[in-house]
Amino acid sequence: MVNTSRMMPGLKVKRKLEDIIDGWGFKVVDQFTAGVQDNIQVWITNFNEDYEPLPLNNKTLNTTLTVELAIFTETNESGVNNLMYDLIDLTPDMFADIVRINKINPLNTDTTYNTDSSDGHIIGTITLEFNYLFTRGA
Repeated sequence: MVNTSRMMPGLKVKRKLEDIIDGWGFKVVDQFTAGVQDNIQVWITNFNEDYEPLPLNNKTLNTTLTVELAIFTETNESGVNNLMYDLIDLTPDMFADIVRINKINPLNTDTTYNTDSSDGHIIGTITLEFNYLFTRGA
């Protein structure tokens, strides 16, 4: 049996972020579905943790988690950009029940349009950076 209490903090943050997005009424997916018209789908396409050991052989690591999200719809440009704005407004206290996040910073956003009439859609992407301390062996 897998010990889920020893889950990496990055995965905990990813799952909490999915819960937050779902709570806002958006569909979190692991691949986009065409034919959604106004509905907005969100896909966390990548997350990665970088570590920097603190001095003096400390077990604590300064951790930077980078999370990339793609937001997809066929026609709802405003909805995509409103969701990106909401993600930029995330605060560390929204994650307090899983990890003590020091800061959350948006790194970039992008909106792409595919105007092909048979496959028209809007994709917004946003990259967020989370900073927290991770103690090994805790």
